[in-house]
Amino acid sequence: GIHTLMVVQRAAEMNLSLAERYAALLHDLGKAKTPADILPKHYGHDVNGVEPVREVNQRLRAPKHCAELAELVCRWHIMLHQVGQFKSKTILNVLKKTDAFRRPERFQTALNVCVADKQGRLNLEDTPYPQREHWLALLEAANQVDAGKIAAECRAQGKAHLIAEQIDHARLAQITPLQKAYQADKVGGY
Repeated sequence: GIHTLMVVQRAAEMNLSLAERYAALLHDLGKAKTPADILPKHYGHDVNGVEPVREVNQRLRAPKHCAELAELVCRWHIMLHQVGQFKSKTILNVLKKTDAFRRPERFQTALNVCVADKQGRLNLEDTPYPQREHWLALLEAANQVDAGKIAAECRAQGKAHLIAEQIDHARLAQITPLQKAYQADKVGGY
């Protein structure tokens, strides 16, 4: 509980929104479901926390934007922290599954909560969090792809069934150099 209180305090110090503070409060709810035999580790608490977060959201009748962000942060915060460990294809999958292309502002707020999570620990209050800027750079690079143009070209060639695959391929071409450079700098650890 101390870490959670520190994360919420850090979120307040960062002047984060209500939805971000709410997500900070619930981000580690899955730790309560950790089997006793693996303590003090909490493997899988991100995935295990999704259902408890949904239950709290329902019980509290949380506003939709708060509920959605809390669930998103709970499910994805570990992967967002560990960006430096992933191949480009995993990066693209995370961006797609978090709906970062359609809702970049929500993705950015999730990253803000991750900053509070990292800094919500004793003596780590001012720790840099390069993962946030890297995720935003990866998203920006992937968004440089002209999906409309790719779709039109595929349709013109009678290959409409390949549109999604070709868009992904182009996005990977944009993401890969950034990810390799980030990994080479060895700043992606959690």
